Amino acid sequence: MTTAFDRFCKYNFGKIVLVISLVVLLSEQAKAEVPIHYNAEAIGYASSYGEYAPYMMASNRHGTLSQSKGAQLRLSAFNFTDTTKRFSYGFGADLIAGAMSATHYDYYNPDTDNNSIKRSVRPAHLFIQQLYGELKYRGFFITLGMKEYNSVIVNHELSSGDLLYSGNTRPIPEIRVGFIDFQNVPFTNGWVQVQAEYSFGKNMDNSWLENHFNYNGGWDDHITTDAFFSYKRFYFRTKPSQPFSLTIGLQAAMQTGGTVRHYVRGVVTDEYTDKLNFKKMLQTIVPTSSNEYGNYYKQGNSVGSWDVRGRWLFKNNAELCAYYQSPFEDGSGIGKLNGFDGLYGLEYKSDKPWYISSAVVEYFDFRNQSGPIHFDSDYNYESGQHRPGNATGKDDYYNNYQYSGYQYYGMSLGSPLLRSAFYNLNGSNFFLHNRVYGFHIGLAGFLYRGLQYRALLSWRTSLGTYDYPLTERQRSLSALLELQYDIAGVKGLRVKAQFAGDKGAIYHDNFGALVGLSYSGLFNIK
Repeated sequence: MTTAFDRFCKYNFGKIVLVISLVVLLSEQAKAEVPIHYNAEAIGYASSYGEYAPYMMASNRHGTLSQSKGAQLRLSAFNFTDTTKRFSYGFGADLIAGAMSATHYDYYNPDTDNNSIKRSVRPAHLFIQQLYGELKYRGFFITLGMKEYNSVIVNHELSSGDLLYSGNTRPIPEIRVGFIDFQNVPFTNGWVQVQAEYSFGKNMDNSWLENHFNYNGGWDDHITTDAFFSYKRFYFRTKPSQPFSLTIGLQAAMQTGGTVRHYVRGVVTDEYTDKLNFKKMLQTIVPTSSNEYGNYYKQGNSVGSWDVRGRWLFKNNAELCAYYQSPFEDGSGIGKLNGFDGLYGLEYKSDKPWYISSAVVEYFDFRNQSGPIHFDSDYNYESGQHRPGNATGKDDYYNNYQYSGYQYYGMSLGSPLLRSAFYNLNGSNFFLHNRVYGFHIGLAGFLYRGLQYRALLSWRTSLGTYDYPLTERQRSLSALLELQYDIAGVKGLRVKAQFAGDKGAIYHDNFGALVGLSYSGLFNIK
């Protein structure tokens, strides 16, 4: 049953963004000019495997491409916030239309003669990728709508992806408030800066979850619809004009609210609705314990990471950065009981365009997860299993007993290194490969005047999960080469080509290619 708040989000969201955009436009002086940055892009792509695109082609592109074959036309227009002014505003609209192949899921069903049931899921032919309005005053901003965001810690173009908010899936409709970039802390003379953000939004992927889910599996699995999503971060940074600068802080996200239904062989074995109220909204800012449903736990599905990034600025303005992200799901990860788990990276940026203008090398390891056993004497008190001591392990990254994983439209909200549920052709919503380790390399630069390249390579080994371990380790090698050329004599016109492939058991052996043509420009509205 939908609530009034759900209907408000669903039917009035676009109207709210439009009203905010009109208000900020009318609030400016009539003689002011509004710069509009526009872009039109057409792409076509195909891959050898019939179910989904190669991993590198689909990852960290805000969920715009996932199917094996397709053609898209993308039209966008933006007015970017002017950070040099005391008061400023921005807005944007981004539409994607196209035709894409379906993903064919083959579900296990113990009640049929051949133990199989097939279903096809195809993306919409037209969808809104971004639609937002935002206001800025001094160092503060507020944004309402769907807007693409990238990581503060890692390079979005070259990294394997931020562990908490990678830009791997479509934007969630939300309200977001915080500081514009880093702001000086008073009385520190700029030696200490702070950046903080908080958002609260509504997941709109019910249809995808319901179409993908295997209701007839022979195991206990669950689906959660109408959930809400909250994200926050808090970073400190030392003076960036100095040769060495350090950024340190944390990110945290939470899924809350929604209706949970557990199924075994098509029969609902448990169902409950976690109704949203003001108290639970406050708990997205400061999580507190709850004893609903006879259990003691932190409200909602909480995920986070401790982040550290150091940057050395050379005299020629080239940069060398080292960073580390440590994931956590609960107190054991916060207390760093998960051993060596995390993302370790080095990034280099040249002071000028060159054959290698920027480079990233990363090592990642998620095998520990605070150990294979989870037992908390307080948590199990009512079940009659009270024993002294705790074993607070089995963090089970991105999975949750109440929510359909840390995902949106089937793609991981965090790092795509942990294979998303979209790739589960058996209809499971679990992350089935979250105990993985390996390395990643990214390079970008110029081969010739106007000709840019980007090259990515990832290798990983998976042990499965603690609940569903693999009998044999599975490995996968993924690679991508992208070429972009700015056509001389036509400013803003660019052609693009991508070649990507997977080899190994984690992803099906797959090779794909993409070609695209885009045109961007700027005009002013008085």
